[in-house]
Amino acid sequence: MAGFGLPGRMPCAALYRESAVHARSGSSLYLSQAALTDAMGVASATRTALCIGHPGHELRVLEWVRRNRPLTDVLTDGSGPNRTSRFHLTEQVLTEAGARVGGMRGDFPDRQFYAMILRRDPGPFIELARQLVDEWIAEQIDTVAGDMLEGFSPTHDLCRMIINAACERIEHVTGRRLLNLEFAVETSRPPKEHSRATVISMDEAQFA
Repeated sequence: MAGFGLPGRMPCAALYRESAVHARSGSSLYLSQAALTDAMGVASATRTALCIGHPGHELRVLEWVRRNRPLTDVLTDGSGPNRTSRFHLTEQVLTEAGARVGGMRGDFPDRQFYAMILRRDPGPFIELARQLVDEWIAEQIDTVAGDMLEGFSPTHDLCRMIINAACERIEHVTGRRLLNLEFAVETSRPPKEHSRATVISMDEAQFA
């Protein structure tokens, strides 16, 4: 795929700010448009995908997952420096929500993923983007959601860059512009800079 790579510097307006995390009652979830995708003119979603850096991030958008049943890819196993994989817990949550697991099933232990980052070789991450491209084209995905670039975790941030690269490549190859949504994993303030955010509210029963 000539010219296919991860974006370097991206517009700042949509990178860091901000999404509500789930509180115990009356919480709101903001799915903000990501930096590299303009949703104007995109048809209503019929096939959705979710891509997250770690197991557990799906809980940030659990009601959206329940409503849309996305094809879900998970980059790492959530094992941290010395724990065991948490992917099976995410797989259980997704199954109970009616979602499907994609080709990325937490294949990378966290330690291995961070070692890849330290090597500064973009090749493995470009390959992950290619995998998403192939999967999303085959599944005719038209809406994706995933981690926001917050500057907190390199895995979260790389997940966002990989998603954006995949969306750009799909538009280049097929002419289709995917609706590209992001949600915050670590921050807790509402998205002041995302004027076209989609808000999904969860009550206590839905959170449970």
